[in-house]
Amino acid sequence: MDANTYKNLVNDIGGESGVLDHNIATQFDKGLLSITDFEAMSNIQTHVLAEKGFDISKLHNGKISISSGFSRGGITQGFNDPIPNTGRHRTKIMKDGKINVTTRSFSELGSVEMIVNYLGVHEFTGHGVEQWNNGYDHYKAYELQKKHKSFHGLESYYQEEIKSRFHDPVNRPDGYRSPYGWKRY
Repeated sequence: MDANTYKNLVNDIGGESGVLDHNIATQFDKGLLSITDFEAMSNIQTHVLAEKGFDISKLHNGKISISSGFSRGGITQGFNDPIPNTGRHRTKIMKDGKINVTTRSFSELGSVEMIVNYLGVHEFTGHGVEQWNNGYDHYKAYELQKKHKSFHGLESYYQEEIKSRFHDPVNRPDGYRSPYGWKRY
């Protein structure tokens, strides 16, 4: 759903409250992968996190940030002050204590489970709320992903990626080595 469709639905159906009912929004969705408007993508991802119980009031401006991957005049282009040099996803604690979760990986965030597990569990909770940001505790964010109920709804490739990164020596400076070996996905 593009930004204009979303705004029209909110205006037409949201009533005086301006809140769009989840069931109405999803019936007009043509798939998360069809989104080209950064604000619309942010609205969808933020809505999913809110519906799944994440406290979005802790997010920077109450929204997920979207990066285009490009900068103009030294300013990263996108929506909601995206973090510069974001690879797939990145999290930063802002000066006001709010959590900026930025993504530019649209193609892999095509399901509720992916949004919840990668943006909500790993980035927002792991790096934002828990602040597991250094080499000594980064693996905990992967461990949290594995334990979350959304993990079982991920495609097997992404489950394997998370398991692999949990055992990645870069993320495990505590010396732990998997008895099954390690390979990067």
